[in-house]
Amino acid sequence: MRHLANLRRPAGAIHATLLTLILIAYGYLAVGYARATPRWNNPDEPAHFNYIRHVARTGTLPVLQAGDWDAALLGRLTTAWFPNDYEIDALRYEGHQPPLYYVLGAAVYRLTDGLPLPRQVLALKLLSIVLGGVVVVAAYVVARELAPTEPLLAPLASVTVAFVPMFGAISAAINNDSLANALAATTLAALAVGWRRGFEVRGALGVGVLLGLLLLTKLTVYVYVPLALVAIYLRGRPGGVPSPPGPLSLTQERAGRRSVLPSLASGRGAGGEGTLLAALVALAVVLPWLVRNVLTYGPLDPLGLLRHDAVVVGQPRWSEFVPPGDLSSLDFFARILFRSFWGVFGWMGVILDDGFYVLYLALTLLALAGLAMRRIPGGGRTAGEARVADVERVVGTSGARLRAPWLLVAPIALVFGEVAYYNLTFVQPQGRYLFPALVPLAVGLSAGWCALAESARSARWIGGLPAALLAATIGWSVAEWHGAVRAREPWTDNGLVLAALATGVAVAILPAPIRSALPPALIGLLGLALGLLDYAALVRFVAPAFPVR
Repeated sequence: MRHLANLRRPAGAIHATLLTLILIAYGYLAVGYARATPRWNNPDEPAHFNYIRHVARTGTLPVLQAGDWDAALLGRLTTAWFPNDYEIDALRYEGHQPPLYYVLGAAVYRLTDGLPLPRQVLALKLLSIVLGGVVVVAAYVVARELAPTEPLLAPLASVTVAFVPMFGAISAAINNDSLANALAATTLAALAVGWRRGFEVRGALGVGVLLGLLLLTKLTVYVYVPLALVAIYLRGRPGGVPSPPGPLSLTQERAGRRSVLPSLASGRGAGGEGTLLAALVALAVVLPWLVRNVLTYGPLDPLGLLRHDAVVVGQPRWSEFVPPGDLSSLDFFARILFRSFWGVFGWMGVILDDGFYVLYLALTLLALAGLAMRRIPGGGRTAGEARVADVERVVGTSGARLRAPWLLVAPIALVFGEVAYYNLTFVQPQGRYLFPALVPLAVGLSAGWCALAESARSARWIGGLPAALLAATIGWSVAEWHGAVRAREPWTDNGLVLAALATGVAVAILPAPIRSALPPALIGLLGLALGLLDYAALVRFVAPAFPVR
């Protein structure tokens, strides 16, 4: 096993370098989105800015009241790309939101006080970009903790998060989505670490603090509260996932000291105690804001939602556009949600070419197919494939099972359910509402792609067809990027198809010994292709869409 340990040491340094490069590329593109999108031309950005400015100037939280929403003014300004800065002062309809993001934004606002407005806006966008970088890192941690035997999965999950064009655009805007996404991703990372290593007193306290911060950020991430409490309970109950004692418990044993909460200190048998501790800490963090809201909006409205519904009237509802029982609304919801998850920019008015959406759909379907073909290590391997098992455990294998896959499935289901429930009434199929589940979605997609890439190791050419399909899609992606950046010259639709076929066939006909070394290369090329598509979305579609200001 000594040779495996030697292989793992440089792998850690390589992954650190990869993660650094991914963050640099993400930052470069996100700053590009921040500069290419004129101020106020991201969803609800004027209202978020006014909340920040109110906190910075008065030191108090705003009170949502009649007149803070002007549907006619908002419609005129979004159509005209917000030509006048002073007109946004009347847009204050986000005043009911939890305050944490705005308190952080107010600190940045004060630091930049006295600078021209464009510089202040850019500084606030940079805050969001940093928070988006937290999501990229959290994706790496979640994938590493849930699939420690698949080293290729962690950097690919980070790449997937970093290069979703819509995520880059939203992470370069002034809104509380950036902090909500960062805290949701960090909470999931903490749960993944705790599930693998056990929740001790500090772990339960830390998760409790994270949950309190989530409650102080945005209602869309409240689904992580029950998820976290259930995870702590299941991990700590008798018969839960065993884990070796951590350094703290070993020290306590040697010193002969007793813990006040021995079950928590050992990481086992602490389900009820850990859950209660995390819940109490979260409640203590959020309670002052809830009390303030009760005093402001009344005892029946601790979240300010009733006041919000009374003030913000005129939002589009499905009943106004679609007759009851008409399934066309379901088709519209699914299409717009999928497209805006990958990229519909501005106030849902800047779209990509159809070819991009078809390509992203192909990548999604391939990932689902890869998830379906994942198997237990060793299952279905030939004798030749079994001989490279030790190497596969270092460079990555599609056969390894994810630990606690419910930690990925549950947040995806909860967030999707939340978005669907909201859209039962209001017409709001915005893909950014799925970003609280972006990390588990990225890990799932990446696991499927890794499974396809690993099929290249098959000793039989037909067994490598999944890898050939992935290679074909990568070739299509690179051609699509080149065609978009070069205004589709010299590529035509037939040219894109030929590029995909040529790439796939090239992989399929390679000799087995060569194909066995392909998985890391395919994963690397896929990551590069995702980054190129993100770049194309920025320079070919977003930047030219807005007037220079």
